[in-house]
Amino acid sequence: MGAERRIFPRTLIRKSSVAEKDLPHDISECGAFISTDRVAKVGSVIQIELRPPGWKVPLPVKAEVIRIAVKSPETPEGRVGMAVRFVELDPEKAKKIREAILAYGA
Repeated sequence: MGAERRIFPRTLIRKSSVAEKDLPHDISECGAFISTDRVAKVGSVIQIELRPPGWKVPLPVKAEVIRIAVKSPETPEGRVGMAVRFVELDPEKAKKIREAILAYGA
């Protein structure tokens, strides 16, 4: 396994805090891993909605798909989904993502 390349630490999403399909498995200030069986092509820019527990209004975020994980013996913990990098973040949206990370990890 290679060296860790992440700049921002990941926060694992507590499973008891969310009960929806297509939800983040983990999240950081620069991206997330979305558990889903509906993956987009690598390089695609998609719109996702973060729905932290306790938030009445979801946070829409544009994200670029950087990797997909399909069911295979090599997939850690059997996770299926896609890794995304948040794009077009202004300072206010970046602040909201930091708040969402705190809400997911609480």
